[in-house]
Amino acid sequence: MLLSGVLVVVTAANVTGTPGHLTGGLIFAVFLALMGGPPWPGRGHYPASAVALMALTLAPLGVLTPSGEHPFASADPLWQLLVVGALLVVNGLLDHRALARSLPQPAGEEE
Repeated sequence: MLLSGVLVVVTAANVTGTPGHLTGGLIFAVFLALMGGPPWPGRGHYPASAVALMALTLAPLGVLTPSGEHPFASADPLWQLLVVGALLVVNGLLDHRALARSLPQPAGEEE
């Protein structure tokens, strides 16, 4: 179901001529938001990172670069993939922190 929705979005973006970096960034943002899935408590960093990725994708960052082109809009999707990878690493570290805090301390250890 989700994959068919993504395929419809990608097809519609190709037909309308939407730039690829917008389509890719928004699809990655939706996937990040879905990874946090309900129940949201304790996993709010996923929707927050999805909002951050959407903001970076939609922001006019081209005015800050010498070429005038958005960093995600180049032919090589390196910058977009690096940002998504960094967000996944940060989310994984936050998940690990939450998991480590939720586990009980062993009987012989003190904080």
